[in-house]
Amino acid sequence: MICQEWPQTSAIDRGFFTLQDVLPQRIPLDIVISRSPGMKKVKEAIQIAQASDINVLIQGETGTGKELVARIIHSQSQFSSGPFIHIHLPAVPFTLFEATLFGHERGAFTGADVSRLGCFEAAHQGSLFLDEIGDIPIDIQAKLLQAVERKRIKRIGSNQEKLLNIRIISASNKDLKWMIKNRIFRNDLYFRLKPIHIIIPPLRERHEDMADLVEHILTRLAFRYGKKKPLLSIKLLKTIQSYHWPGNVRELEGLLSLAILTPREKVVEVIEGLLLSPEYRIDCLNSYDSAIREFAKSMIQKALERSDYNISQAAYFLQMPRTTLLRKINSLGIQTKK
Repeated sequence: MICQEWPQTSAIDRGFFTLQDVLPQRIPLDIVISRSPGMKKVKEAIQIAQASDINVLIQGETGTGKELVARIIHSQSQFSSGPFIHIHLPAVPFTLFEATLFGHERGAFTGADVSRLGCFEAAHQGSLFLDEIGDIPIDIQAKLLQAVERKRIKRIGSNQEKLLNIRIISASNKDLKWMIKNRIFRNDLYFRLKPIHIIIPPLRERHEDMADLVEHILTRLAFRYGKKKPLLSIKLLKTIQSYHWPGNVRELEGLLSLAILTPREKVVEVIEGLLLSPEYRIDCLNSYDSAIREFAKSMIQKALERSDYNISQAAYFLQMPRTTLLRKINSLGIQTKK
């Protein structure tokens, strides 16, 4: 156990990254359902990643299964006997990014009463999964690039470099090329992270996979809840297949969980009632609009922070007129002062 190797220094109690056993479960590649052309490409890329030690970038909409792909790659790779460290970057406070990534020594800054392990160091001999890499602040990206290139880190407050043997897997649901164009994400970091680039298609583009995917999820859920697996008609499967699925596989699993827990004679009524109801479709459209709104808000906030809240400078970073930026700031309710 890696916790035993670094007593008193583990950052597991920080809540920003997950520290797991050094012998994680091996996940078979067969779990990836791949009748559709897009998923066949995903499966081929996973096989290439498992046979190599180079970095991987996984992109796809929320709910498509980016974390699962990362775990499959790790579990069948040369790093499988080491830890799989998962850090969800949007959850890390802005002021703690560097300490969370690289660790710190006791007394390095106010409140640093003990030395703590960063996620890079915790992932030594294993895989580091940087989840939602697009959320990392521009000011930290240069230091992250150096760590990715050199596989060496220094804790805050230390002059000692540590050489690491790790595989870096990153994931994002954002358009990183758009962020590069708008100077919110570093071009050199992007290319360091993506020697192997896996793009997971949204569920609405996986019609060929839908029947197998529904069957797989229902089998797993029936076992979990100790229920008999319901039989879905061809008509109901076509209804499921024709739906847009803005929440992707995660949304499908939520719906099928409801089907498992519903009396068998009411399964069709419940699923069709949800998928065909105007209220459900409006809720999903609202969720999509909300996601776009939050993305825009996040990008503007980062540009403001980078420009020290200078509106003209932030507008330059975002490549938009100052008046347009002010209008968006007002409509999104963004604070324009520190």
